[in-house]
Amino acid sequence: MIMEVKHKAPFSQVWRRAGIVLLTISLLIPLFPSNRAAAETASGNGDAAMTDYRVEIHETVSSGFKHPGVGLTKEILENVRTQVLEKKEPWYSYYQAMLISSSAAKDVTSSNQSAADPSKPGSDAFDSQGINSRFIADGLKAYTQALLYYITGDETYRGNALHIIRIWSQMDPAKYKYFQDAHIHTGIPLNRMVTAAEILRYTSYRTESLKWTEQDTADFTNHLITPVIETFQHDNNHFMNQHTYPLLGAMAGYIFTDNRDRYNEGVEWFTVNKTAVNQGINGSIQALFRLVDTDAVTGEKLTTPRVQHVEMGRDQAHGGGDLNNAAILSRLLLAQGTKVDPVKGTVSTANNAVNSYEFLNNRILSAADYFSRYMLGYDTPWTPVAASTDPDGKPLIIYKQLSEMYRGRMVTTNFWDIYFYYKYTEGLNLKKEAPYLTELFEKRPPSNYYYKGNLEQAWDNVDGGGDFWLYIPKKAGAEGNKLVPKAQQDSARIDVEERYTAFDKNAATRKDGDVSYIEVKATENGSWLAPLNVAYGDRSKPLLVGLRFRTNGPAQLAMSRAMGSAPYHMLTLPDTKGEWRYITYDMGIDHVTYSQVDPNHSIVYWKVTGPGTKVSIDSLNVKAGEQLTPPVFKAGSGDLERVTSVGAATSYDFSATDPGSNDRVTYETEGLPAGAELDPDTGAFRYKPEQAGTYAFTVTATDGTTVATRNVRFDVTEDRKSAVDAAAANYDSNTGYVSSSLEHFKQTYADALASIGEASDELFDRKLSDVLRAAKELEPLTPHLSDGSLDYTAGVVVASSFGDYLSSLTDGDDNTFAAYGLAADLFHTIDFGSSFKVSADAFQIQGRRSFPERIAGIAVFGSNDGETWTRLTSGSTGLTEDMQRLEVDEAYRQEPFRYLKMQMIAPQSTMLEVSEFRIEGQRHEIHNDLDSVSIASEHALKQRIVPGDPVQLSFTSKETISQVRVSIQGEEAEVRTDDQRHWTADTVLSDDAPTGNVKFNITYTKADGTPGTPQVLTTDNSKLFVSRNDDVIDVLQAADFIDSTGRAAADTLKNVANLFDADAGTISDFRLNGGGAGGYIVFDLKEGHQAQLTGVELMARQDSYFSRIKGTVVQGSNDLTEWTALTSPAQSTADWQVLPINGKEAYRYIRMYNAGTWFGNMAELRLHGTVQSSLGR
Repeated sequence: MIMEVKHKAPFSQVWRRAGIVLLTISLLIPLFPSNRAAAETASGNGDAAMTDYRVEIHETVSSGFKHPGVGLTKEILENVRTQVLEKKEPWYSYYQAMLISSSAAKDVTSSNQSAADPSKPGSDAFDSQGINSRFIADGLKAYTQALLYYITGDETYRGNALHIIRIWSQMDPAKYKYFQDAHIHTGIPLNRMVTAAEILRYTSYRTESLKWTEQDTADFTNHLITPVIETFQHDNNHFMNQHTYPLLGAMAGYIFTDNRDRYNEGVEWFTVNKTAVNQGINGSIQALFRLVDTDAVTGEKLTTPRVQHVEMGRDQAHGGGDLNNAAILSRLLLAQGTKVDPVKGTVSTANNAVNSYEFLNNRILSAADYFSRYMLGYDTPWTPVAASTDPDGKPLIIYKQLSEMYRGRMVTTNFWDIYFYYKYTEGLNLKKEAPYLTELFEKRPPSNYYYKGNLEQAWDNVDGGGDFWLYIPKKAGAEGNKLVPKAQQDSARIDVEERYTAFDKNAATRKDGDVSYIEVKATENGSWLAPLNVAYGDRSKPLLVGLRFRTNGPAQLAMSRAMGSAPYHMLTLPDTKGEWRYITYDMGIDHVTYSQVDPNHSIVYWKVTGPGTKVSIDSLNVKAGEQLTPPVFKAGSGDLERVTSVGAATSYDFSATDPGSNDRVTYETEGLPAGAELDPDTGAFRYKPEQAGTYAFTVTATDGTTVATRNVRFDVTEDRKSAVDAAAANYDSNTGYVSSSLEHFKQTYADALASIGEASDELFDRKLSDVLRAAKELEPLTPHLSDGSLDYTAGVVVASSFGDYLSSLTDGDDNTFAAYGLAADLFHTIDFGSSFKVSADAFQIQGRRSFPERIAGIAVFGSNDGETWTRLTSGSTGLTEDMQRLEVDEAYRQEPFRYLKMQMIAPQSTMLEVSEFRIEGQRHEIHNDLDSVSIASEHALKQRIVPGDPVQLSFTSKETISQVRVSIQGEEAEVRTDDQRHWTADTVLSDDAPTGNVKFNITYTKADGTPGTPQVLTTDNSKLFVSRNDDVIDVLQAADFIDSTGRAAADTLKNVANLFDADAGTISDFRLNGGGAGGYIVFDLKEGHQAQLTGVELMARQDSYFSRIKGTVVQGSNDLTEWTALTSPAQSTADWQVLPINGKEAYRYIRMYNAGTWFGNMAELRLHGTVQSSLGR
């Protein structure tokens, strides 16, 4: 039998974190993606075999609390077990899905157990994200194992859960320390682990060692529950769902420990949270699911107040998390039978008291329906609402519109017990009361699902909610299989008919045999629909997607981010005569920018147009690049424009290649003009126009499985002269063009005019094509955006720190932005290339929506060498969400610069996030005599060279030059050429070559005898820097190593060796308590030896995680206790960086350390200095 322990823990004074954290990391992303096949079921998992033992629950009431009662009560648990044992739906399918989780394995162990003694914790200090990652993992494992014990009766599961809990019950309360976002990410694991403990505490057992004891209760309370709550969670002033994440953990602890005062306080914090200092960020039901009656911008009163889910103004990942948390907290209150005052939200037993779901007229239901409406793609009204207020209620931040971020993403929407409660417990007609929630529920994905081509599991979601099925009321069993979403069997396939929204009556779901699909009537004005939960994998490279369709005529399908945005793909669907075919499109960043579709945007708006064509759409294949072999037109795949004249014979090659070795490509066309023909076997096209006009048609190549189409437009004129003019129509005499493109156009235009009277049709056809191409390739010197500012995204910028997000800065959307990781050192740079400079009168800058502090304090600088910067704006940006204009100082308005930099000179945040940037100015062409200049060394290690290494400078001149002289790092170089245009200059660095960036100077005389402009910069951004090896300490020979990871010595040596192997592709990995923050490696110079460092060279890992190096410092110590910082922190760069040493002291221990989440990642390291010995003195 279980002896109930009535233990009420004394809670200490609240430790509150100062300030408000506005960033949730690891947001709503499953932590443990399974590697098992999606089709695996419980029947294939022998670990879940049922036993003859039926675990009993000993229900108890203590201090007014029902136990077990952390959400799961005796009644709920018994219902789940009964339904699972009888294989009743929907419970049984969800149970099977849970069994695939790694947390359900019989051989699980604690992520925090000691390798030396598994009964002890590996670390008893709870002070880092690394330890919390173990807590997250173990919370899920303990919870899953406890449930499996109760359901199966197998004590292996009980033993596993108890072992994990006892490990965490040995944490040292004195070693708890708040770390970044601890309040956010400790709530769910504490809730799960306490729920597991509650199950073990109040259930029967057969093996005495698996008994839950009074000591277990005391240890679990005093060593985990209390310090976690006091250190991380007890605060009611966090931002929106950052308020409810810690609360759902703390409330579980209050129930377990019978802490009535704190429980009652937590109930009010959940419902109203009256005492929150900033009511704008308040995460309570009343404040977050707000009844809006006033426009926060204009002050105008609404005729009819509306419930709005406030955090949807930030993004929909947080919005979904709010509802998940509301459901989890409501479970706790329902389990305890808690009711509240219908207005104040305080615990009440009065006759008019209501539960949390009934509170404020079913406010949670209203918010869930509102959220569902927007996520389904429907137009959703929004009134600007305060997202932060001062103590007097004055808005500080206003959410002016709904955010499109994460719109349509359903995979982490796990608040379905809201639906089940209102429908089955309250008995509401949800199709009437909450039609959008009902529709979203009907389109929800299964528990195990594919997203971006990867298998994920709702059960494993680090932010919880995937256990909603445990709370499905018994009444729901009457609908059985209807409540089980269809399983997803294929990682590549998205069955769009399962989750889409139709916005008119032209689209409907149909079924032919086993094939379900969407049937759309293509109308002239367009039929609209939107597939949901559609997202893609790695888009940094080409990513081909296949759409499976069939038609009975021609149609077009346009894809866009929203109904009002420009399409990013326009697919021409040919008449397939009712046969299923694929057509492919590329979602790679070179075709679709992050401004058009950000990585987590999960809704696609389709507009299908045509003359009443019936279009059937079956699925998307997100791995078409691996699984399909579409035909590829040899001459190009884009729309084709041609110009010719009446009676002139013209031809074109529409032939296509096909990667499929056995595929045969055939060709067909729709809408050919009179006098044209296409060979169906070869793709050869011939045309002799009979009448002037514009003619459009489509050419299709197919291999029988996949089609490729090209839209063709012919402009036919009356004669050759008018044909030349038509081909040149893109030229505008009032526009300034880049000289090379303009000269090329003029030459082709003159050639075409000169050949009008004599050239054959074939030759003149080529001349017209040359003119048409040259006209389209004309490059405006100063391209403009619609507001008249410089369009620097139109091929104007050759390099920038904005990377693939440059286009987000000109799209007019303050919710698309360059994330802070791209500006780890709080600045951004733009390079216009060696042939251009830009002068400006003003700049306009806007920050990310709702985060004005992440744009405040910025000034703009200019440079012509990338090293010396001139401040162009005396003013700097302020604290506002609006677009801000910074005037360029009068002295610099006419001065052109190759480089621009925006930098936070007075930061009000540790993050820089730019959403919009405008340059009011002109681009200037620099007429360099040298086309290209590049520097290299065959001995360079990521640009690093040393004395004795060769250096070669290669350069090409536009015309012949002479009297060329080149100096490299102050030394005269040997110059060679074969044609006076292509040059190389070679030297070998001398022993006394100065260290630092390699400088060079090219002087020459032009063909006209005048001196050329000296060249001191490369045109391709290539560079070298000089270091030395003669004073580099041989660390591998001189030192022993102390690794924060605690791994075997051989593994430490391997990681250290990676730092000195002259291979930028190998990296180190040093972690602390399994996490990335605070890791280090110590070089012990051994007894009697000390290192006096003179400098340190450091290289970050050479991939997208290079920014982890930021903040790394070199430290010295002689006792392993007191550490002295020897350098300034490293910067965020993938290049080598040299860290000067502060002071001349010598130390036995040298440590590479970073308090940030860096995982000890370095590619290369060089320690300069000497090793001194006191032995033998």
